[in-house]
Amino acid sequence: MINTLSRDFTGELTVNVRAVCGQLEGHMYRSEDEHPVTARCRTSAFRLIRAKTESRREVSEVEFDAADLQHVAGDTYSISAEVLDKYADDIFGKEISVSSILTRSISFVFPGTTHIKVPVKWEGSLSYRPQFMPEDALVMSPDSVVIYGEPRSLEGISYVSTENRSFSDIDEPLQGTIRLKAPRGLRLSHDEVAYSQNVYQYVELSREVPVIVDNVPSGKTVQAFPSKVRVVMRCRFAPDHNPTDLITAMHVDYRDFESSRTGMCIPATKVTLPYNVFGYRVEPQVVTCMEITSRK
Repeated sequence: MINTLSRDFTGELTVNVRAVCGQLEGHMYRSEDEHPVTARCRTSAFRLIRAKTESRREVSEVEFDAADLQHVAGDTYSISAEVLDKYADDIFGKEISVSSILTRSISFVFPGTTHIKVPVKWEGSLSYRPQFMPEDALVMSPDSVVIYGEPRSLEGISYVSTENRSFSDIDEPLQGTIRLKAPRGLRLSHDEVAYSQNVYQYVELSREVPVIVDNVPSGKTVQAFPSKVRVVMRCRFAPDHNPTDLITAMHVDYRDFESSRTGMCIPATKVTLPYNVFGYRVEPQVVTCMEITSRK
């Protein structure tokens, strides 16, 4: 029996085929139907029996080139036996020798689709080593993708997520690619996106400066409490000069004080900070301004 099963035999073999094509604009990439394809094949009896058994319960998904699909009408596309012959290995498997395709032609229905463009959302966390920080937010390219699908399937989708990936203790620029998670049954214009982020080492430098209230009308005096604040700057590691020297005072505008019910104002600098300064904070962040009435 083993000897017999290992010998080559010729017979008819049928495989159920579902068509896949990602080049049909306005259509889903997978057909909604499946159809049998029959061929005269030569292979071992064991493989012939196994293939016949598998054909009853499995569907072979075959990716066809759009040029080989003929548009019939609406969402229906057909493929001829002559063209099917070039996909014989994909349909029946490379271990089976196909003599001829007996199915004359088959047609597949690719459901029509609509599309929406949504942003890409990073899924995961980013944490940095002490005294390291990002220059800017994580950049993904492209930062948005087109989703193709049936109108009902696109309802409620506002973004597409990346695969979950987290980085910790970051101390150097990030760069790479990451796959996107396509919503079930839908097709994306991109399977993956590139991501990048510049990361710098920083130091914190501080200086105490007075708070000045600007644009006070003549005859009035406004005082900020506390009268001095500490400016803390984050700048690139080992700066060639101390950027806090540029700030001699923090300022509050009288109009902000006048429109405030509590007199609480946020001091700010008027100085344009150099490129190597990532940002600054003021301690305390808020000061209380009071109008001083002089006694006669």
